[in-house]
Amino acid sequence: MLIVRPIGPGAAGYYFRGQEPGGWLGLGSRSLALDGEVSRPQLTAILQGRHPADGRVLVALRPTRRRAGWDLTFAAPKSVSLLSALVPQGADSIAAAHRAAVADVVGHMERHHLAVARASIPGGRLSVGGAVAVAFEHRTNSATEPHIHSHVLLANLGQVVGGDWSALSGSDWWPSRHALAALYQMGLRHHLGAGGWALDWRMRPDGLADLADVPRAAVRATSTQSRAAVTMGRYQHRKLASSRPWQPSAAAAGYGPGEAARSGRQTYARDTGTRDVGTRDAGRDLGWDGSRLVAAVETRLAAERSVFRRADVLEALAACRPEGASARDAQAWAERFCDRCIRVTSPSPSRAPRWTTDRAVRADLRLVAIADPSAEPPHRAMTDPVRILAAIDRPVEILEAHAGCSNLLAHAAVLDGCRAAWDDAGLTVAIRTKSLDAAARWHALAGLEPRRPGDRPDVLIVDQADRWTTPELLAMLSGARAAGTRTILVEGGTLPRLTDARSAGLVSIGDKLGRVDPGTPPDWSVDPAWLPRQASGRVAARRLLDSWAQARPSARPPVLVGLGVDEVAGLNQAARSLLAREGLLSGPAVTARGRDFRAGDQVVVLRGLGADQRRGTVGTVTEVDPRRRAATVAWRTQRKPQDLDRTGLTHLGHAYAATPALAAATDAPLLLLGHPVAVPHLRSRVLDFAHATPSPGRDDLARQRRHPSPELGL
Repeated sequence: MLIVRPIGPGAAGYYFRGQEPGGWLGLGSRSLALDGEVSRPQLTAILQGRHPADGRVLVALRPTRRRAGWDLTFAAPKSVSLLSALVPQGADSIAAAHRAAVADVVGHMERHHLAVARASIPGGRLSVGGAVAVAFEHRTNSATEPHIHSHVLLANLGQVVGGDWSALSGSDWWPSRHALAALYQMGLRHHLGAGGWALDWRMRPDGLADLADVPRAAVRATSTQSRAAVTMGRYQHRKLASSRPWQPSAAAAGYGPGEAARSGRQTYARDTGTRDVGTRDAGRDLGWDGSRLVAAVETRLAAERSVFRRADVLEALAACRPEGASARDAQAWAERFCDRCIRVTSPSPSRAPRWTTDRAVRADLRLVAIADPSAEPPHRAMTDPVRILAAIDRPVEILEAHAGCSNLLAHAAVLDGCRAAWDDAGLTVAIRTKSLDAAARWHALAGLEPRRPGDRPDVLIVDQADRWTTPELLAMLSGARAAGTRTILVEGGTLPRLTDARSAGLVSIGDKLGRVDPGTPPDWSVDPAWLPRQASGRVAARRLLDSWAQARPSARPPVLVGLGVDEVAGLNQAARSLLAREGLLSGPAVTARGRDFRAGDQVVVLRGLGADQRRGTVGTVTEVDPRRRAATVAWRTQRKPQDLDRTGLTHLGHAYAATPALAAATDAPLLLLGHPVAVPHLRSRVLDFAHATPSPGRDDLARQRRHPSPELGL
C-alpha cells in the first residue's frame, strides 16, 4: 500500500516525536553531502528549500506558498506485519525485505519519474540528478499494533544539469503512484523470497497481496486504527489512540503465536540464508519471459481498460506474479511487453505513451456493433434533452459531461423529466450504479430505483459509464439488447468524467451516435412551480430551502445536507441567493475555487488552515478586499479575526450546506436532501428530509429508522 500526502515546511517536528531516527535516501541527498542518520535541523532546512550546511536558499524562484514535499507512506500487508511480530527470529529479515523494496521504488522514481518543468526546451521537462529523500521506518502504528511501514519524505527539490536546483514537477510522478505501490508490493515479495521465506499469497486485482494462511478475521482484529480513521477522521483517531494488547484479538481470530510459529518453521526456518531465488533462475522456472505471463497480463489489461500506459502494465504484472520481482526487472519486462503491443497515436492529456492490444481492439469493435451505430441519428435540431431521450426510441443514448465534471444536477433534472414521460407510457425504469451511495443520490434527485438482479426494465440508466470497462459494457448492452431494454449511458454522473474513458468502444459509440447535452444545472433558488410533476429533486430541494429559511433565525439554525458535493453546491448557491435577496450579503465579492465570498457569508474550513482552524471550523466573513483578493473571517472558536489571502480562501466553503462527512462534525439539526436510510449515522439528527419521490410522513420516518427500507438495498 502507498499513501501520498503533501507536507509543509513545518512538518519535520512530527517525525522526531520519540520515534526511531530516519536515514537519507537518493542521489540528490548525496550531492548535498547528506548521508546516514538524519537530524531535525537538516530536515527542517531541506523542507524549507535551504542548504542544510550553510542555510542558503537552493531554489531561485520562491513562490509565496511553496510545497515543501510529499510523505510517501509504504506499508507492508497487515498479514506480513503480523507474521513479523509473532515470529521474532524472522522480524529483522522481514524488515530488511521491506527496507530493500522501499529503496528499489525510490531508485525507480529517480530513473524514470523525477523531473522539473522547463517550457524553453522540447518536451517541457528536464530530468534531475536524483531524489532528496529521507525514510523513517516503523513497525507499529499509534495503537502499538503490528504495522511495518516507512515514511519516505520526498523533498520538492531537484538538481538539473549545471547544478541549479528547482521544484519538482508533480505531474511527472503523481499519475504513476499506483504503479509505484505495485512495484513496492512486487519488491517486498521478491526480497522476502530472496531472504528464505517461501510464502503463499492471496492476490488482489491491484497487485496487493496478503499471506494466504493468515485469516482475514485476524487482519481486521488488529487493524483498529485504520477503521477508526474512516469513522473519526485522519487527525481525531490519532488523538484517541490508546495502546492495548492486540495478541488476544489475533489469537481469537485464529492466528496466534502457535500458528505463526508453524508458518515460520515451514518457511523461514527451512533454509534461511541458503535459498537463492535470483531473478534469472526464478524467471526461467516460472515463465518470466514465457507466453503464460504475457497472456495473463494482457487479459488483465483488457479487463481493466482499452488503452493503457506502462504504469498500468506494472500494476497488472504485480497482480499476475505472486512471487514478485525487483523494480528493475519489472520495468524491463513492462518495456518488452509494450514493444509487442499496438502504439496509440491519439494525443493524451498526460503526455505519457499509450498502447492497446488486439484483444482490446476486437472487444471495442464488438461493443460498437452491439450499440447499432447504423441507426438513424435523432433530429439534432431538437435542443430539449428531455424530448430527445423520451420521444426518440433508440437502443443506446449517451448523456454527455465534460472531462473533469460530473454535471449530476443537470443529468438528474433531465432524467427526472424523462421519468415522468416514461411513467405515463407505462415503462419501467432502473439505474445501475457502482455503489450504494451513488444509488441513494440518484434516488434523492430523480426518484430512480436501482436495478436488481433478474429485473428486465424497459429503460436502463448506467451511472459513470466512462468508468465501466469494455467487457462490462459488452455484457450489459448484450443483455439489454436481448431483453429489448433501452440503455442510457451517463458520462460522469455521481463522479467527475474521466479525461480518458476506460472503454475506447464507448468513445466510438459517442462519436458515431452523438451525445445528448443535458444543459446547465438547475437553479434551486428559483420557484419550480411550473414543473409538471411535484416529485422532482428540484422541488424537494426547494422544500428544504423553505424550511431552512424559516428555521434559520432560531438559536440552533439547521444545516442543509446533500449526499454529494454537487447537491451541496446547489444548496449553498440557493441559500446564498435567498440571503442576498434579504440584504444579508453585501458589498463586493472575492472568488476562490469558483466560490464567491461576500461580507456576511457563513464559511466552513474544508482543509486545515492551522492548529486552530481544523476541518469543520465555522466562521463569518466580516470584510472583503477585492483589490488584494482577501477577506477577513471571524471564527467562532477564536476571538481575533483572521485575514486570509486568495490561497487561504481556497481552503474554505460555504457553511449553509454540507456533505454527510462534514455534517457529522457539527451538532446542528439537519435538513437532508435524500432518505435517512442512506446516512444511518445521522438519522437521529435529521429534522426533516425530502427526495424526488413523494415524501413519507413522520410515522413513515419512525418506521424507517426501526426497519430500514429495502428500496436502496442499504
